[in-house]
Amino acid sequence: MGEPLDQLPRSRVDAAGGRRLEQFKELHHQILGLPDLALSFLEPILAGMSVGLSALAEAVSRGQIEIGADKLLHLPPIRPLDEEVEPRKTREAVFKCIGSVQLPDLLLEVDAATRFSEALLARRPSSSNELLALHGALLAHGTDLDAKGVGSMIPGIDAAHISTAMRAVEFSGRLRRANERVSEYQNALPIAAL
Repeated sequence: MGEPLDQLPRSRVDAAGGRRLEQFKELHHQILGLPDLALSFLEPILAGMSVGLSALAEAVSRGQIEIGADKLLHLPPIRPLDEEVEPRKTREAVFKCIGSVQLPDLLLEVDAATRFSEALLARRPSSSNELLALHGALLAHGTDLDAKGVGSMIPGIDAAHISTAMRAVEFSGRLRRANERVSEYQNALPIAAL
């Protein structure tokens, strides 16, 4: 192909290396999906930064954000909203109607009325332990807890039972059908009209 680079005159080495660098640079830009010119890449980023800085300046002028002596952005403390009368009345009506109740009792009562556990399992639960594991699985899916953490809260139910129930809940469409049953039940209650 030619003489080795270390035996070529310096001017020819620079020219050959420059051509290879240009070819490699073009290929590299194509692989990364970058334009050939840096400015073409930077213009939309700089435009976005300009819009963001303008929005920041506007927020500072309105007092929504402060720039502290430490050069960091600080948000003012969140103030509570004024409590509206209507939501408070509705909340009081709900508590008056339901009374004091524990979450497990409420879940079992709603399940008895809607049979959402049947929709989740695609059959009736075979035992009370299976029903408890299913409710534990719902709790685990709805929180940051795992099967082991939920299992430690439910006497007589271990993590394996809850893990099995969690997989059953994940089957396509089952959770939606169960939620629809509960939603229909809730909408039929007189308090839903408030």
